Amino acid sequence: MGTIRQKLNALRAHWFQILVACGALALAFGLGMSFQADFVEQAAREDQIRGSLYSFSNKMDIFSNDVDRMIRQAEQAQAAGEPADDPMEDWVISGHLALLREQAVVFADIRDLPQSHRSPNAKIYLNTWKYALLRADCDDLDDLAKVIAICRPIWDLDHDKSCREIMAQLEGYVTSGDYQDALDLLGLEFVDNVDLLLPITQGGI
Repeated sequence: MGTIRQKLNALRAHWFQILVACGALALAFGLGMSFQADFVEQAAREDQIRGSLYSFSNKMDIFSNDVDRMIRQAEQAQAAGEPADDPMEDWVISGHLALLREQAVVFADIRDLPQSHRSPNAKIYLNTWKYALLRADCDDLDDLAKVIAICRPIWDLDHDKSCREIMAQLEGYVTSGDYQDALDLLGLEFVDNVDLLLPITQGGI
């Protein structure tokens, strides 16, 4: 009986320390669960973005082949002295263009991921590219060819990489000079002394 009373007295004497310890354990558990939930959500978002890049690349393959086919048909019609078909009357072209725009909106969100902060030029390009693609005029074959040109840096990306690696790859593309036609059409230029893509006075599609 005396032993039990001693234990109760000891418990009363240290109740505040015990309460603090329990609170700390509960807080640590809650933070751990929150971190795990954030990690799962972030991973799911990355998978969605990478999936949209994969889908975009596949649809761009089809779109580009269709545009190439229509260009050949237009050249053949011109050689024969016949009028060329209106590309936007071809539901295949307009349909695939709509799908490209839809996937572009999802993929462009990669610029908002925390792991993209080391790729400032890729982020500038993505933001400009997204809105240029959404508002691009596509009334003739020249317009469609411009769409393909501004999308080439995205089209050439490796969708099997992580989002961080994808952004690093895109950063290299837009600063290498190999995709200058895309930058010109978007009204962007790489300024060496600031190592940054900046809008030029004129340009854009």
